[in-house]
Amino acid sequence: MDLTLSDEQRELVRWASEFAESKLAAEAMLRQDRDSPAEWQNHSSFLAQQGLLGLSLPEQYGGGGLKRLDALLVVEAVSRVCPYSGAIVRWTVGGPSAFIAELANPELKAAYLPDIARGAAAISVAMTEPDAGTASSDLTSRAVHTNGQYTITGSKIFITLADRATAFVVYCRFVEAGGDAGVGAIIVNRDAPGLRVGERIEWMGGNVYPLYLDDVVVDEAQVLISPQGSKDSYKRLMQTYNVERLGGLFELLGIAQLALDKSVTYARERHQFGKPIASFQAVQLRLADMAMRLAAARLLTYKAASSADNGTVSRLDVSMARVTTTEMVQQVTSDAMHIHGGYGLTKEFGLEWLYRFTRHHTIAGGTSDIHRSMIASDLTGLHFDHRE
Repeated sequence: MDLTLSDEQRELVRWASEFAESKLAAEAMLRQDRDSPAEWQNHSSFLAQQGLLGLSLPEQYGGGGLKRLDALLVVEAVSRVCPYSGAIVRWTVGGPSAFIAELANPELKAAYLPDIARGAAAISVAMTEPDAGTASSDLTSRAVHTNGQYTITGSKIFITLADRATAFVVYCRFVEAGGDAGVGAIIVNRDAPGLRVGERIEWMGGNVYPLYLDDVVVDEAQVLISPQGSKDSYKRLMQTYNVERLGGLFELLGIAQLALDKSVTYARERHQFGKPIASFQAVQLRLADMAMRLAAARLLTYKAASSADNGTVSRLDVSMARVTTTEMVQQVTSDAMHIHGGYGLTKEFGLEWLYRFTRHHTIAGGTSDIHRSMIASDLTGLHFDHRE
């Protein structure tokens, strides 16, 4: 497989990189500290004005109409300079917007995608529950149909961007069936009566929130996908979730490259014992390992994303890329702090935040352990029932 970028892709990356260096670099490590719903909104609007949001969304809904791989290359390029901006770009490319772009009917697409593309809306996925994490098919949130409406009850946990989301893609059980057979998703607007965002949960690198749904009534037109409309609704949801996973991986590639770039510069400029620390073999080996890990993760991630536009994203490829990339960025950002010594642990240098910002990725979105089990299942052709 030829993973060489085309001339058009290289030009796209150059454009995104030059913009990020000129407009985003100066305050790149400061934005997270002043993060708030208002800051996110303002910065989203700015990025939208530059044509950076909704790059892979259909043009008829205000998007850029790019192939998903091309849009993800922009995510990587922006994240290499400003991770905060890269996260916003990713959220409109391979993030929750992908669920609407891939699964919604034309009416729902018209209702939500234009606002996403112009930075006026943020969609959050509400899947995880207090007793349904890795075993996502154990979720108990219910959607009961009555007279053209659904009444939703349940609770969610660890929901990203819940403090600023304008709507939520809520996974819930539409029919009383065991396992994943009765699971679908419905879009719930933030202002829906009965929906409540709980107190902030502080965790490494950011904040997440619980979400409570107390008899939330939603019109049946808000259904994204249900078992009644698609017998493989859960499978299609998880296939789309793989697209979201890809977006996160490209973001991590950019962050790892940023950590490596900073380390190479520092190793050349920092002097100890009268010479650059890059002249010491221990530093050389660490830099080499960082570069090799990043290159291997990039190849696996590009391969996984290469078929994202034809609907045949391979679960095996995504899982292999995810395990490799999430563990790579954890090691690379840790090594970057080590190379910088005491300065690497300071808030001023930003490396400790890069580590905290990326550490959760080996857990959220499917742990590295469950992805390894999925890889083994695909390799052996055996189904491993973790309930037994």
